[in-house]
Amino acid sequence: MRIEWSEHVYSDLSEILIYYSDIDKEELGYEIINDIFNSAKILLDFPMSGRVGKFNDTRELVNKSFPYITIYRIISHDLIKILTVVHTSRLLPDHL
Repeated sequence: MRIEWSEHVYSDLSEILIYYSDIDKEELGYEIINDIFNSAKILLDFPMSGRVGKFNDTRELVNKSFPYITIYRIISHDLIKILTVVHTSRLLPDHL
């Protein structure tokens, strides 16, 4: 099993870092990003561990340490694609 991160996720993570840098908490931004990457590792062994997602064939991994949701899709028996990362205070996108 492997995890592939979409280009959109890198934009999401960049926005997180920019936000926390702007409020002089850049270190916290890096901590959040590391936590998102580390929490996604559970999917390597337990790909169904996220709840059923809003979008077709997606699942949502709720971060336990920070208020973020990682939306992903199981592409095949050996590939998971991370589609986006959303702060829980924001509305989910209309489509992926």
